[in-house]
Parts: sequence; structure tokens; C-alpha cells
Amino acid sequence: LGGGLSAVFTLESGFYSTNGTLGQGGREFGRQAFVGLAKSGVGALTFGRQYDPLADLVASYFGSGFWIPATHVGDNDNLAAIVAALVDADLLLIASDIDALYDADPRRHPHAVPIDRVPELTPDVMAMAGGSGSSVGTGGMRTKLEAAVKAGAAGIPTVLFDGRNGQTVAALADDRLHGTLIEAPRSRMQARKYWLRHAPAAPGRIQVDDGAARALAGGRASLLPGGIAAIEGEFHRGDMVEIVGPAWQPVARGLCQYGAAEVRRLAGRHSSEIDVLLGYSYGAEVVHRDDLVVLAETKR
Repeated sequence: LGGGLSAVFTLESGFYSTNGTLGQGGREFGRQAFVGLAKSGVGALTFGRQYDPLADLVASYFGSGFWIPATHVGDNDNLAAIVAALVDADLLLIASDIDALYDADPRRHPHAVPIDRVPELTPDVMAMAGGSGSSVGTGGMRTKLEAAVKAGAAGIPTVLFDGRNGQTVAALADDRLHGTLIEAPRSRMQARKYWLRHAPAAPGRIQVDDGAARALAGGRASLLPGGIAAIEGEFHRGDMVEIVGPAWQPVARGLCQYGAAEVRRLAGRHSSEIDVLLGYSYGAEVVHRDDLVVLAETKR
């Protein structure tokens, strides 16, 4: 967990007292984990239920966060995985009341062996988690592995560790893990490109000229206003849009920085004119190359 990394945390509800305040375990976890990681340069985006004392504690160290209304939103593990993917975190950290994933339930099988690293969450691995398992919290080991599946689909590895063990928590800031690392099946770039390729698109399309189609096919170019020939249908800023060539053949698809009405005004113009034409600018690119995936090669 060296400097520059970002992480999303989730915590067993057993760290809270029955009245909703932080218990001794929660306070100790917050003090050691968040202060230590902040000093090591790891960034954290705070999220939690509204009026959550742990979220307030983390925000006091990292200076930012957002809160979810105090209603039932499901287990924290899966919520954390969704947030990790949303903010493109480097790592999902799940603090539990058990120190690792075991090959059997250690509460029932005293000879169960902890697993340090899980390269792939196969059905056999999922079966190791059994049912709800944990004596605290609404989740259990199975929901933690389900969360790891969600995080892994976004290219984010997951760490399971004992949040009640002060030495284990302190070791995280020193790049030492006493727990289980669940690897992601694909890189974050691969995961993002897969999502860009398969996510539902808005009904509108952007037609580009031959030069833009060739540039986009190279896989390293953004879609600029000058290469746009026509707009079909309607879409909004942030929508997934199809990009087609002169014969309306599929070329690429990606997240559009401007709505259809704006793109119509920008089509064929230079990026330097955006601010003058619209009175504002969201950037020089209509679709940035990082938000774009090529669908078909075009001969150069």
C-alpha cells in the first residue's frame, strides 16, 4: 500500500455498539488503520450510511466523503465493491471478525488452513465460504467473496483481514498482509475496455469522416469535433454512444463528453472553438480515448 494508491474500506457491523455508536473495536480500527494509511500516502474516499460514526471518523482524516441515506442498502461488503468500481479504486479492503479465508470453517474445523492468496474465485473456493458464517455483521464470508467477484470484474483485487487485530491493521500500511489477497481476473484497463464494449448505448450515433475513422481505429486517438460529420438521434453528456464511419459502419463506442445538441453545434469545428461556440467547455475531446473502445479496424 505505497503512496499514491486509493482504497475502499468496509467494516463488519460488529464493530458498532448496539446503539449505533462505534464500539472499542471500531475506534481502535479507525485510529490504527486510517491514521496509519493516511500517513503512508494512501488515499481513501469515505462513504457510509448517513450519521455513520465510522464515516465521520474517516472523513476527519481524509477530508472528503459522501454519505448514503440511513436506510437499508444491503450488506456493506457488496456496497463497498460497487463504490470501489465507481471510484476506480486500486484495492478493496474488507475488515472482518476472522483473519482470512480458510479451506473450511475454522469455528467448526480446528485444523482448517488459512489461504494467503486466491488467484481465481472458482466454485470450489466459493464453497469454502459456506453460508452466512460470521457471528457478527449481516454478511459473512460468502458475501465477502461475492463482493470480491464484483470488485474483480472491475479489475480491483480484494484483501480480507482481521480488523480487530491491531498488529494486522498496522501492518497494512507497511505493505504486509496478514490475511487473504483475492486477485482480480483481469487488469483494470481490460475490465474497463470490456465494459465500454458491452455497456448499453444511447439510441443516438455519431458519424465521423474517413480520416477520423482511421485515427480511431488505431486505438490511440480521441474523437475531436473536427472529425464529426453528422449526428443521429439524441443522447446526453456521459451517455455511451456508437461511433460510425462514412458508410455508417461501426467504428468505435465510448462515453460522450457532450450532449447531442452540443455535438451538432461542434461538428466539423476545431476544439479551440468549443468555448466560443457553447460558452463553456468540458474538454477538447468529444469522446476521450480513455473512454473509448475500437469495434472494427479500418484500413489506413
